[in-house]
Amino acid sequence: MTTLIERDIKTKLVAFKQSASYTQIAQLITYAFANNYGRSNQEIFGYIPEHFSEIIIDHNLTKDNIFIDQPIIYKIYFPPKKTIAKIPYVYLFCYLKSTSEQLDVYFQSANRYSAPLQEHEYILSTQKIDFQGIFSAFNSDRSAICISDPGHFVPDLHSSYFAGSPEFNFAEFISQILENICHLAQIKLSDTFLFGASAGGVGALLSSTYFSSKVNVMAVNSQIDTYSIIRVMRALFGIDDHQTLLKKFGNQVSCLHRFQQNIASIPNIYLLANINDGIYEINYQFYQLYQQLFVSPGKNNQSIFDSYYGEEGHIQPDKVSLKTKLEFARANLTLKLNLLEKEQSEQEAKSRFELKLTEARELQAQGKIELAIAKFQKAIAIQPEYKVINELVDLYKLQKNYDRASKYYHLFLEHHPKHAHAYVRLGRILVEQKKFIKRSQLIKKLLK
Repeated sequence: MTTLIERDIKTKLVAFKQSASYTQIAQLITYAFANNYGRSNQEIFGYIPEHFSEIIIDHNLTKDNIFIDQPIIYKIYFPPKKTIAKIPYVYLFCYLKSTSEQLDVYFQSANRYSAPLQEHEYILSTQKIDFQGIFSAFNSDRSAICISDPGHFVPDLHSSYFAGSPEFNFAEFISQILENICHLAQIKLSDTFLFGASAGGVGALLSSTYFSSKVNVMAVNSQIDTYSIIRVMRALFGIDDHQTLLKKFGNQVSCLHRFQQNIASIPNIYLLANINDGIYEINYQFYQLYQQLFVSPGKNNQSIFDSYYGEEGHIQPDKVSLKTKLEFARANLTLKLNLLEKEQSEQEAKSRFELKLTEARELQAQGKIELAIAKFQKAIAIQPEYKVINELVDLYKLQKNYDRASKYYHLFLEHHPKHAHAYVRLGRILVEQKKFIKRSQLIKKLLK
């Protein structure tokens, strides 16, 4: 049954489309997202980009191409003879708002369902182009740009990782487009935030190094080096040898390489990494490199490395926790932290932690061990308290899953190297595993 609010939204959408009132359409979408439920909005609006104009740009935008309070789709062609595989352009969704001084830029993540797509399908009318962050563009007061990834339409690829091609540095091109938009729209680069997760993270990090002045990067479980992803490197560069790729195209396929070059402006960075993800270590390695090169007295470079106990694998944090972390990161990177908001958010996090912990203990009491483990993991992801880690480890010990049990203590001791009780508990697990040499090494480390 159609509700009154649904009928009202549908009626207004038809009227606004007939009069080409794009600003009103954008405001209607924002209203619908706030007041109507998701499935209904999907049925009403369908593919959101189709409601706005597409403008074709030959390399560079001009002042005439900038629209305020009116979302626009840019189809921007690369310079002559520059392509990604066979694709010579990129699509951007842009929504600049007169009420905002800040700009959020979203870099597209990998899409595991994109492998069957073909180059000729990279056209807006197919409705197959994904603009990650487009919902946030309407849910937030800030301006937003969403960068699609042409790599989704290179056969058998899930992403281009914003690497480009032998003749074309895609990340650098993106930075030039973004800086031009900021200049024309009078948005400060210091108020520009580049967001990316996984493949989008490496795009944001690489692009950030080509701006004329400092921008901010917020990368979640980011890929750092992509030259080892053989399928992608063969498709884009025709090369799969790691050393050759680093030597010829290091700036395009490796953050560790690029950040050691002569960079005109150092970005502020926030890295969030899942401790149970295989790319956690290289994210921390990259952070240490940034600290070594760019953090010292007199240098105004902000950097934060944050982690969480997520599920095993390349899994993003839950939306509520992620939003809270990113808002704090935004404030810290620009040194505008509101202490009251911090206090409120910490209280919210504490409430979520206590709820997950209660659920975990109830499931454990019911004998639902696997479900209890999952809830304990979520509680620890919010607040890694030692006593809660002990409860989770005890469940793993019941399952005789000593590898997982010991891993949580190892990770805890990385952040609390003098915690004697954690050493004792870990030592007992190593005895259960008959890893006596490692236990001896552990004791020596504790006694140092």
